[in-house]
Amino acid sequence: GGATARPTATTNIVIQLDELDEILSGGGEEITLRLTNGAEISGAQLVEKRLAECGLATLVHPYEGAVNLYRTSRHASEKQRLMAGAENPTCPWAECNYPADKCQIHHLQAWKHGGETNMANLSVACPYHNGVNDDDPHAPPVRGRLERRQGRIVWVPPWTNSS
Repeated sequence: GGATARPTATTNIVIQLDELDEILSGGGEEITLRLTNGAEISGAQLVEKRLAECGLATLVHPYEGAVNLYRTSRHASEKQRLMAGAENPTCPWAECNYPADKCQIHHLQAWKHGGETNMANLSVACPYHNGVNDDDPHAPPVRGRLERRQGRIVWVPPWTNSS
């Protein structure tokens, strides 16, 4: 009898690379492409230029196959939210017991500083600690920051070495 949430679908756009486009490198998380006009761009730049509003985009080369999956959204998916909460049932900031179900998703390397929306870079954080986290790695530390160390999310106080 009650209202239920509508299921949502995540669309994955597949971009076929031109067979004349050459993959220059791609051993890590990112690839570099040389276009037929001689320009070199990253796969992320290609996706951003063409499909920034679409969500997920997969690059597929006609001979190499799937090349990379890119995020074009700052926001974590529901699956990523659930996984971040499972990893940290409460806000990982020292002495904070705010429940993960009420936390925000926090980018360990801030989105505005190039951080990705992937599980290696995500954690939960209560709204307060998400807001006061020292996001700029080049600014003098003030409140401390969340980091992943030896596979765990920990709060690093401002008076300690952050590396």
